[in-house]
Amino acid sequence: MFHGLILSLQVAASVPSPVPPSDIVVTASGTPTKKEVRRRVEQILPPLSPDQPLARFTVPVCPGVMGLTRPAAQAIVDRIGIVADEIGLRVGEPGCAPNLIVLIVRDSRATVRRLADHRPGNVAGQSLADVRRIVAEPGFARAWVEADIRSRDGRTPNRGTDGVAEVTVQGGNLTSLTFRRDIVAAYVVIDAAGVRGRDPIQIADYAAMRGLVDGRSGRAATRDSILSAFMPDSDDHAPTSLTDLDRNVLRGVYSGQGNRSAFAVQGDIAAAFLKNGEISGGK
Repeated sequence: MFHGLILSLQVAASVPSPVPPSDIVVTASGTPTKKEVRRRVEQILPPLSPDQPLARFTVPVCPGVMGLTRPAAQAIVDRIGIVADEIGLRVGEPGCAPNLIVLIVRDSRATVRRLADHRPGNVAGQSLADVRRIVAEPGFARAWVEADIRSRDGRTPNRGTDGVAEVTVQGGNLTSLTFRRDIVAAYVVIDAAGVRGRDPIQIADYAAMRGLVDGRSGRAATRDSILSAFMPDSDDHAPTSLTDLDRNVLRGVYSGQGNRSAFAVQGDIAAAFLKNGEISGGK
């Protein structure tokens, strides 16, 4: 279904002048505890076991948009490039092949079902349970990432004669794992009815959170994250751009090595947010 899609995408991987950050902050009655902040971080990121790393981009991010007018699509592409650049990711050159793809369609659930029926490479890494979860997401949008397993230094698995993937790794521990998960493509599919009247920055920031860190909108706390933007009945209170919590999650996921456990990353994000609202370090 998506074969030939790339030719129709509005793509520009240049990074324009930064847009002023959002004034929205995480709110709570009194100063939130580390446990409370960590719970909010866990609601944004995918639920993983302690022995799993979070998926993240290691190649240049190349956003592409289909289903909107050229000016609107370009504004979203540019904004995603800004967000990626701010967290230390490389952004693809103009004309690059899109790997963070935003699709505006009439029916996002039907689109995902059709993809699952035909099983193209766009959903190759999604199990039947994954597809059911994606289709069942509440609201106007659904998204997923396609990720490959790599050794912690980036080596790809070898496939034996039996087709089983094997990768040579060195020893790890509870926080530093023997492998990492590299995002090779991310897809964000949104109902056309859901984007009507929305600012491109809100759409772009939502897509960035879903695609760059595999953010899960169905678990995100209202008001705390841009991920609530396309949830049912969220228009009156959803953020219009990235919140402080969103920015900390983005920076935290892309700080340090890619083989850190999800548990360790979540704790680091919560601690850094409580300390000064910022994540130190770089990719």
